[in-house]
Amino acid sequence: MGRHRRELQGAGLVYVQWKKTSALDIACWDLHGKAEGKPVHALLGGAAQTRVPCYVSRLYALEDLDVLANEARRWKDLGFTCMTQRFGFGPKDGRTGMHKNAQLVRTVRDAVGDEIELAADACMGWDFGYTMEMADLLPGVPPFLDRRAAHAARGRIPCRVEAPLPVAALELRLLNRRAVDILQPDANQTGGITEMIKICALAEAAGLPVMPHSNETHNTHVVFSRAAHVCPRIEYFPDVEPDTGNELLGSYIAVCRKRTRAGCKRPTSLAWASPSMKR
Repeated sequence: MGRHRRELQGAGLVYVQWKKTSALDIACWDLHGKAEGKPVHALLGGAAQTRVPCYVSRLYALEDLDVLANEARRWKDLGFTCMTQRFGFGPKDGRTGMHKNAQLVRTVRDAVGDEIELAADACMGWDFGYTMEMADLLPGVPPFLDRRAAHAARGRIPCRVEAPLPVAALELRLLNRRAVDILQPDANQTGGITEMIKICALAEAAGLPVMPHSNETHNTHVVFSRAAHVCPRIEYFPDVEPDTGNELLGSYIAVCRKRTRAGCKRPTSLAWASPSMKR
């Protein structure tokens, strides 16, 4: 595994490196669990948690504010006490886009009330200046989740230092810069479960929580194997259509489900048997 990683890095294929390494590492943990007859979280030290709170990650509506408000109320009625919505506008949309972003947040806040924790995701779409201006338009709306782009523009002061809003991101390098409040690694992208455990250790030493990106099974096993102060929550992506941003994966899963209904046996793995999540 180490040689594979070095060869890819030497070729300059950094992103491909981590995606490939992640797949191999997750497969190795799966095989280990099957060989031992144990779920992966047991291999990682056992279930430090048996139930973990979820926050729902959805709320994509951008133009129809009634649709957005109704969806937010629906998640609240289902028992979720924390939710993440999407910012749909960025620097190219100017001041008009900024006010639209603020309106999206106000719509959800008005729909669910002050007792619900609310987060928002700009998903790599903002630069330093835009982020700072948006922070002024969003008082009292933490945490502010800007996955993979929670740092300032290249060469600038981290937004975490300048902005009053908490920041979450995937990149571990932001930990050393103190430019992040919440780490959101993904076993699919960070080198697999082995690297996720290392990230959790570094985050715990720094006093920061880890809330992995998505509720995919390999991420949840890491969460359940860590103490609640290390991994306090799980991101929950509802199984709804259309799954914005994951259309290709969704199409593949749909084909697999169709084949299963046609008579092929659904793959099962004791290694990935998981404890329960709660809202």
